[in-house]
Amino acid sequence: MAFRFLHTGDWHIGKPFGGFDDDTAPLLRRARLDAIGRIADAARKLNAEHVLVAGDIYDQQTLPDKALRELMQRLRTADGLIWHLIPGNHDPARDDGVWLRLNALGVPDNVRIYETSQVVALAPDVDLLVAPCTSHRSATDPTGWMDRSPRRDGVIRIGLAHGPVQGFGSEGEAAGMINQSRRQSAGLDYLALGDWHGLKEVCPGVWYAGTPEPDQFPDNEPGFALAVELDGPGAAPRVECIPIATYRWIRKRYTFGQGVDLAAIRDGLLGIGKDVTHSLLRVDISGEASLREDAELRAFIEELSAAYLHLEARLEGLSLRLDDNVDASSDGGPAAPVMARLKARMADVPDECAVTQRALQLLAGYERTTARQVR
Repeated sequence: MAFRFLHTGDWHIGKPFGGFDDDTAPLLRRARLDAIGRIADAARKLNAEHVLVAGDIYDQQTLPDKALRELMQRLRTADGLIWHLIPGNHDPARDDGVWLRLNALGVPDNVRIYETSQVVALAPDVDLLVAPCTSHRSATDPTGWMDRSPRRDGVIRIGLAHGPVQGFGSEGEAAGMINQSRRQSAGLDYLALGDWHGLKEVCPGVWYAGTPEPDQFPDNEPGFALAVELDGPGAAPRVECIPIATYRWIRKRYTFGQGVDLAAIRDGLLGIGKDVTHSLLRVDISGEASLREDAELRAFIEELSAAYLHLEARLEGLSLRLDDNVDASSDGGPAAPVMARLKARMADVPDECAVTQRALQLLAGYERTTARQVR
């Protein structure tokens, strides 16, 4: 009979989201806890009893007891499931760490925490080889011992570890990296990894599940858990990606003047989708724009921000074209003479160009706001 389980990791419960306002940060923290219920639902639909969690369950060692208990309560109420947890580099197994405190508070009967490398029998014909982190940065490959572990005939072998993989996610070789050939050398049928926050098959049978709730506007593929099915020892695993995330983190980049104008940016941002109330958007815009374009762009982004859970515009790379007519750019408003002098100063005093440019941008925005109020 096939063995099924769910592979997840990098929950980062208690992540502070310090760069967000007081309304948004609590929602993002709560979403990480709420994801546990969707992971449990996915496991039940798979008819899987075991959920393997590949490290960084908690975001940091100094979380309050309430945060530790909240997660355990979510796991406790997931009827029919057994949760297998290993510490990661954010929550390593230390004498003064989060796991010592958690053990003192009490761990539910359906939760297994592995603070040392060992082999655990998930079923009579299934062995789990766990490789927890014991420090923030390991000096050696935490999975190296798996090559030497005893092998039982006719038994499925599954590895569970946390860390970067050689040749993936960084340049060169470094201490503490996991050898991506570990599945072959240790006779594993599947190697479940944590640390990389995106969904990634490193090589056949070696996967990162990624974080179930995205963060930091990633370029990878976060927001999933992996449903894994193994027919028996030596069989190729069947892996299905299960969407888990509540929030979308979207990043867009535009360069003004390279076939991109204000209309193209508007169309691109308005075409992202309807469910923007559950979306966080970062827009990076560089290139050169006229004063009119710059002011209209900033006004559009300010208006658009009301629709999103969070909108962050990075316009530091957007500069002003010096050959624009200032009076035309400002519709001949009362600030036009001042803007003309500032523009001349940009050319005459290049050391102050950045400050002068920002003053021009602010004046242009003021002119547009005043004109709308008059109308």
